Amino acid sequence: KNITITVTSDGEVFLDKDKIDYKTLFREISLMVSKNPDIAVIINGDRDVKYDFVVKILDITKQAGVQKFALATELKKK
Repeated sequence: KNITITVTSDGEVFLDKDKIDYKTLFREISLMVSKNPDIAVIINGDRDVKYDFVVKILDITKQAGVQKFALATELKKK
């Protein structure tokens, strides 16, 4: 199973569907990586998410040992 992290435009972070802070995110991901070293992270965000938030999440997940990443965005509905 992949890890899904969602970042909102105001910087809130969700691990799967649960709101989480950065410190707890690191611990949770580290634990998941220890159980499955090949686990991948998918980072979701809408088009208004600040680049800084995405970079912070990438840094946290790399420090936690994640090797595989995917970035996803939500398309604006017309």
